[in-house]
This record gives sequence, C-alpha cells and structure tokens, in this order.
Amino acid sequence: MTYIDGKLPHTPYRPISRSCRRMRNPTINSRKGLCAICGDVATGVHHGVPACEGCKGFFRRSVMRKTPYTCPRNKRCEITPTQRNKCQYCRFVKCTQAGMRMKIEIHPIEQTIGRLRQLVNACHKKALGVHGQKRPDERKIVTLDPLVSKRKHI
Repeated sequence: MTYIDGKLPHTPYRPISRSCRRMRNPTINSRKGLCAICGDVATGVHHGVPACEGCKGFFRRSVMRKTPYTCPRNKRCEITPTQRNKCQYCRFVKCTQAGMRMKIEIHPIEQTIGRLRQLVNACHKKALGVHGQKRPDERKIVTLDPLVSKRKHI
C-alpha cells in the first residue's frame, strides 16, 4: 500500500455486524459461546446462563418490574438475535427454560441507597407519631437555608 505524504490513506469507518465478526473470528464462539436464549454472541454467564447483553438486561428488567407478558401469537415465537424483541412473553419463557435464576444480584451501592430510604422513612414515621401528628417537641423543623445564607465567604 502506498502512502501519500507519509499519511495513512483515508478509509471510511464501517462497523462490522456481530454476525460478520462471528464468521470472521470463530474463536469468539469457542471462548464465550452463544447466548442460550437468542443465539447471539454471549458476553459471559449472566444469571447462571451464557447470555448476550440484550438478554441479560431484558431478564433483569423483567424480574425487577414484575411485568406480566402475553404472547400475541401461539406462544411458540422464535427467539433469534433479529427477532428477540418481537415477543417478550416467549423471550422470558425461554430465559427461564434456559435456567436463568430469578435471584438478582444487587449492586452494593443500590443496597446502600435502599437502606438509606428505609431509614428516612422510619425517621419520618417516628416524627409523625402515632396519629400522624407531630409531637410538641418535634414541631420545629430546622432548615439549613438561613444558616447557609449567613455563612461568611472566605
């Protein structure tokens, strides 16, 4: 290849589809395998099953939202990389049949946020008292706005 002025020749960037990458590089299939749900390239073992990012996220969202799905056809839809978004019911059934576990691992930061919300709710309920009215000693609410406005700038 000849270079003009020592520069690389301009070639427009064209992304390669996943199926082309699999065909060009068969080691992708042997290293990570295929998604047990749709047959796309698996990015790892997610929820106990080799799965692609799409099926991993779909399963996680489905479990978290507890959305009841219905099949618009005969409950025998084909789940492929190109057809996987057509029927959520059949995709979710295939996820569970493939062995995806319903247990979701929650990120530690999400656990911390959940605990903080519980603490705030508990404190709020305690402040309201038994009948939903504030106790006499808790009627004054201190806000930081006056304190912040009176601070001295250094």
